[in-house]
Amino acid sequence: MSTRLQRLSRVLACLLLATLAACASTGLAESWVDPDTKELPRFQKVFVAYVGADAAAQRLAEDALERRLKSVEVLKCYALFPDARELDPARLKLDLRARGCDGAVVMRLARVEQEISATGAYPTPYHSFHSYWGYASPATMDVRTDEIVHVETNVYSLADDKLIYTARSESFNPSSTAGLVDEIAEAIGEDLRDKGLRR
Repeated sequence: MSTRLQRLSRVLACLLLATLAACASTGLAESWVDPDTKELPRFQKVFVAYVGADAAAQRLAEDALERRLKSVEVLKCYALFPDARELDPARLKLDLRARGCDGAVVMRLARVEQEISATGAYPTPYHSFHSYWGYASPATMDVRTDEIVHVETNVYSLADDKLIYTARSESFNPSSTAGLVDEIAEAIGEDLRDKGLRR
């Protein structure tokens, strides 16, 4: 392959990677793993819960988590405890352990924020001080509003009532709750692999 073609291939590869990165709408802003955890416990039965006021979002999120956790038995909060927020935490923990749950994944909508940005070409008068003076029109500017959803995900070992992993994700303009949870799960899976914790 000629030097020119090799350079062109590298440029195209860089453009492709940049495009793929731009398409990714969910990433982890931060994560933490318990220093004593060298590998993830082999959970047999996992309780999943999306804590929030929206019952429909809770169902979609917990169903999506169930689809992601293929190698374990999953108990969903909305099916077991329709009014889970009213339960005493100590009683809930005892109930889950009595049902044989040894792990729990809890998601919480931490916050939603909006980010406004302007894009587009600046009109000709902007290009010099003397032509801009007295001219102030954003007519060619596009104003864009992005919705940024922050979700907190915690993984607990119920056997010793201990937090073993937590992450805060940022999702830009999520199109659906189920899709959002899938993207978060994917991002967490990659993070666990990077930390050497995922088998």
